[in-house]
Order: sequence, then C-alpha cells, then structure tokens
Amino acid sequence: MITEAILPDSTTLLAEAFSYCHHLTKVHYPKYAKNVPSSCFINCSHLESFVLPEGLTHIYSSAFSGATKFNPRFPKSLKSIGSSAFEDTAIDSLILPEGVSLGGNEFYSCD
Repeated sequence: MITEAILPDSTTLLAEAFSYCHHLTKVHYPKYAKNVPSSCFINCSHLESFVLPEGLTHIYSSAFSGATKFNPRFPKSLKSIGSSAFEDTAIDSLILPEGVSLGGNEFYSCD
C-alpha cells in the first residue's frame, strides 16, 4: 500500500502511473516536470498533498479525476488542462493562469 511517493527530478511518468492508489496521500512531484500524464492519479481518493511545480505546462485528461481530497494551486506556467482532468475532486476555489486552454468538463462534479 503506497501512501507517499517521492519522485526524483529526473523521473518521467507515463499515463496511469499511480491510478487507483487509494491510499496515496502525498506526492513529491518532479520539479522539472512539464506535464501530468493522462489518468496518472485517477481515483487516488486520499491524495491531499501535491504541489504542481512552476514550469508545468500541461495537465492531461483525467489526470486527477476522482482525487476527491485534492485541491490544486495552478502554476503560472500552465498552458492547458485536458478534459475531465479534475472531475469529481474537492476543489473549493479556482484561480487559473491567464491564457489556459481548457479541453471540456475539466471540473465536472466538483462538490
């Protein structure tokens, strides 16, 4: 059971890398990462601590869908958010950087 992931800065993640890791609560994401792959953290229902690094440009589809405790703060470098990227999350406030492109249903069912 994985509860914390410390990822070196040289790490490149692929789609679904941590999908359905229900006990994952904390992720130290690579500070030089340019994207969060599709479904990378889908249904990580206890994920709370995760910093989206400055320099991150893309969050792909369903990246955090179902991460019901995750409330992100977006870096100014962000350029696009894919469809359903934050569907079924607990986002209580939202400040997007200027010029972010949205794919559709990004924040669907954020209760």
